[in-house]
Amino acid sequence: MDQDLVFHKADAGVELLKTRSTILSQKHRRCLILMDGERTAYELAGYFRPGEFVPLVAELIERGYVEKPQGWVAQLEEGPIPDFQRIEAATFTDILRRAVRELSDRLGPAGDPLAMDLSRCESADQLRAALRGAEHALGIHLGADAAREFVKRIGKELMG
Repeated sequence: MDQDLVFHKADAGVELLKTRSTILSQKHRRCLILMDGERTAYELAGYFRPGEFVPLVAELIERGYVEKPQGWVAQLEEGPIPDFQRIEAATFTDILRRAVRELSDRLGPAGDPLAMDLSRCESADQLRAALRGAEHALGIHLGADAAREFVKRIGKELMG
């Protein structure tokens, strides 16, 4: 998907939002609300977890709530559409190193297995998934609030 695409609500989408219908999931509704005819696909994708945006948009277009932007059909024929690259490889490496170092500093030897798991991540998506999976274990050592803050902070950094 071209990250510079701009989406506009169709009349059906505008009406649906006016009626506060529960036909849409919260994510679909949020996506539709955010489509203001000015934000680019890249900007909109930043409001969702990796891999969520493109399927949401495709479904909203398919259901007639969002107008198809010029060139949309050709893009769908290309097959699965990857997420937008949010950060450079060097930035990812820096974030990964800092996250592993922080875990080691805060948890000491008890954090070594978790730090090793995280250090094996090769992409921002893998690191996000590993952090979400490790949040419970982090909560045992750091407390639930501190674990949630750590995962959320690193996740934000990974979004660029």
